Amino acid sequence: MKPLYLSLICLILVFNCKPDKENTMTKQEQKELSTAEKIANAHGFENWQNVKQINFTFNVDTENSHSQRIWSWNPKDHKVIFSTGGDSIVAIDRL
Repeated sequence: MKPLYLSLICLILVFNCKPDKENTMTKQEQKELSTAEKIANAHGFENWQNVKQINFTFNVDTENSHSQRIWSWNPKDHKVIFSTGGDSIVAIDRL
């Protein structure tokens, strides 16, 4: 009776310790990401499709004057707006 139990336990251990073929295949199929892709993913690249507009404002203060430049980028419309003082420049990239 003991040899029967021992052989059953050994069979159970052998079948349970066998690696899954599906897990090993998916690990091998995964592509190694480049450094640029790792950085992009770490900083929210997967949310880029939700970005509608990015605004930059640069201020320069000196003793006698104040200068301000404003950039507005609309990635979905391929449009960039540059403003300084009362002037504005609009650049549209027609892909």
